[in-house]
Amino acid sequence: PVELVIFDLDGTLVDTESLVKDVCRDLAENHFRVEYTPKANEAGLGMRPLDAAGEVVRVLGLPCSKEEYYARSSVKMSEGYARVAALPGAK
Repeated sequence: PVELVIFDLDGTLVDTESLVKDVCRDLAENHFRVEYTPKANEAGLGMRPLDAAGEVVRVLGLPCSKEEYYARSSVKMSEGYARVAALPGAK
């Protein structure tokens, strides 16, 4: 019998990377009024969300804590998840 199933959604079944990039760019440019750079885009890759938020804050020099940035981005991410489409071949 099957005892454990692991779902690797991001990049396998859905593409959330573009959503994360859009949310982070929107926060940086429209809320904090700083340019969202490729370095900032790569800063938090592969990290847990709060740690990734901290790296984006650090790289961009944002005037907020990682917790504040994470809270703001989480709201926008939650709204965006409803629009994430399945990748080709995923059902």
